[in-house]
Amino acid sequence: MKRKCFAILLAVMMTVMMLAACGNDSGGSDSLSLDVEAQSITFWNGFTASDGDILREIVNRYNDNNEYGHNIEMDIMPWAVMLDTLAPAIATKTGPTMILLGEGSVPEYAVSGGLLPMDNFYDVTGLDESNFLKNVRDTFVYDGTVWGIPMQFNTNYLYWNKDHFAEAGLDPDVPPANFTELRQYAEVLTDASQQRFGFGIALGAGNITNFLWSNGGDWLTPDQSRSVANSAETIEVLTMLQGFFNDGLSPIGQEGWDLDNLLWSENLSMYINGPWLMNGCNGR
Repeated sequence: MKRKCFAILLAVMMTVMMLAACGNDSGGSDSLSLDVEAQSITFWNGFTASDGDILREIVNRYNDNNEYGHNIEMDIMPWAVMLDTLAPAIATKTGPTMILLGEGSVPEYAVSGGLLPMDNFYDVTGLDESNFLKNVRDTFVYDGTVWGIPMQFNTNYLYWNKDHFAEAGLDPDVPPANFTELRQYAEVLTDASQQRFGFGIALGAGNITNFLWSNGGDWLTPDQSRSVANSAETIEVLTMLQGFFNDGLSPIGQEGWDLDNLLWSENLSMYINGPWLMNGCNGR
């Protein structure tokens, strides 16, 4: 399986957030504190690919060596499942102590009171805030308050099956360079007799937004004052993506982890995802 950068489609930021009065015994404090008795810290995230293996190693290392006597109990689940579960869990105070989310979730959960302010994070932990670029730190500031701490920043890549390319008469070392070629390659690579799709598109507004930005489109104006969902650039992309589904070139209704497995089982020829997929592709 050859990996090659298709385009810098999206700089994905994930942030660690602390949920207020959920899954901890801190007494509903309105600020972050590590001066608490030994306790279990529940941690939710959606690292269902090989990145989950790496995160497990980090969590296990922390559990074995932290000086506070804390124990992190981590639950890894598909992102869609986690997000569907999160709001009810916050409402019933059965959610996790800590959760991993994209920066786009900050306003929603900050306004609802589900998050614990983390303005004093660097003072409490002694971590040097200059380890993170200021523009990255500022992404998690809403209404003058810090609601999360950066965990990772990455771009997305196009993954493709070189054997499928060769079988279809395509150069295995030359991926599609634009949307037109992406569609053309997907048509050639799709083989219904082998239950093989040419290109996979994961559900989620973030994934679709990647394509919009690559074509100069967006959902809102830069100041977020009005919608631009009917712009020519946006409609062009949405029509293109609809065509992949309608014409049987892409499987319908798939989450990222579904497409990971289709790629590894060789039922998918091309797929855009992050660097966390690399370890899973090694040796395949």
